[in-house]
Amino acid sequence: MLFTTSTTQGTTIFSLSGRFTFHDNDAFQPVLSSIAAASGQIFVIDLSDLDYVDSFGIGLFIVAHDEAAKAGNSVVFTNPAGLVDKLFHDLNLKFVLSVAACKGTGTVDALAVSAPVKSGGSTRMTLSGRFTGRAQATFLPVLEAIEAHDGEEFVLDLAGLEFIDGIALSTLLIAADEARRNHVPLVFQSPSDNLRHLFKLSAVDTLVTIR
Repeated sequence: MLFTTSTTQGTTIFSLSGRFTFHDNDAFQPVLSSIAAASGQIFVIDLSDLDYVDSFGIGLFIVAHDEAAKAGNSVVFTNPAGLVDKLFHDLNLKFVLSVAACKGTGTVDALAVSAPVKSGGSTRMTLSGRFTGRAQATFLPVLEAIEAHDGEEFVLDLAGLEFIDGIALSTLLIAADEARRNHVPLVFQSPSDNLRHLFKLSAVDTLVTIR
């Protein structure tokens, strides 16, 4: 993902282009910093040249709204096209982002992620709390750990995970895809009965081992 910055009549415009995935977390940080540093301003994120965004990127869009709300700013997303527009429609993101912009509470969902613990050839990390689209950045170390893992199975302990929303579920699927590409057996361990049911309905249990 690349972005350019311009200013028109006091409004800062960030124009995104290319593919926006979890690999672009660092690249997007200057946008978040700018949105959080000022007050009483309007920021526009122009998506007209953005070809693709994954659920992690969507989570960062929601973080941008939260950061703007805390700083007393507004963020407007414009011109989603093609696959990006379809994703916004399918996930009802225009409503989600609007709500995030208007809340103004600065509340961030409390997902906790443990540091990776290695034992033999396996790696274990624990997720606990509530996992929603606003907690994407908190989940990033999991994706990075999966990419770096070169041993046996990678275990995500979900016993303490109380809730996930649709965007968070998509992020878990990204983790499954990263594990597959890196030839790492991924295990979701000890999910609640509700989560097990959700994984079955969404066919997650066909992609990873549920234990």
